[in-house]
Amino acid sequence: SNGWFKTTPVVIPFNAYDYFSGLNTVRASPDGGTTWQTWTQSSFTLLSNGTYLTPGLSLSADGQYVIPYAVDDVSGWSRSYTGVSIKIDSTPPVITPSILGTLGSNGWYTSSVNVVASGSDVTSGLASPGVTVWSGGAWLSSALLTLDGVYPLDFRATDNAGNLAMVTRTVSVDTN
Repeated sequence: SNGWFKTTPVVIPFNAYDYFSGLNTVRASPDGGTTWQTWTQSSFTLLSNGTYLTPGLSLSADGQYVIPYAVDDVSGWSRSYTGVSIKIDSTPPVITPSILGTLGSNGWYTSSVNVVASGSDVTSGLASPGVTVWSGGAWLSSALLTLDGVYPLDFRATDNAGNLAMVTRTVSVDTN
């Protein structure tokens, strides 16, 4: 969702070609050039005349990657590429329900209660927090409970990768 991968591992195969001498090695770096994974001819899959596919670089950690890669052919020519951008967020956001009012005895609120949905996501960012009263109602950023009663509340948060977190709370209100 929005260019983010939500499941891991993410495997990035590299497709390269050399129509004359053939490919010798393909290298890719998951950390911007500090360490490199290298594939040799024996691991390539020949797709067509001179076009090869590597087994792929596997990424499992959440984050944003720019993966530089390089190709060497059998005759000694080498070509480097600036990088492929990959974004991974497999972790749901953290949802933080806020229940604001005057708390009386035994968990009952003795005033109107304002419920607010908020949350956070450290990788892709928070897209939309929401709260609904009586499960199945409209999702709102907040709700004001002014009438006496027992209210089932569902809180949810979605991050920019599309991961979802939900929690349920019950709020009891008696203002008389």
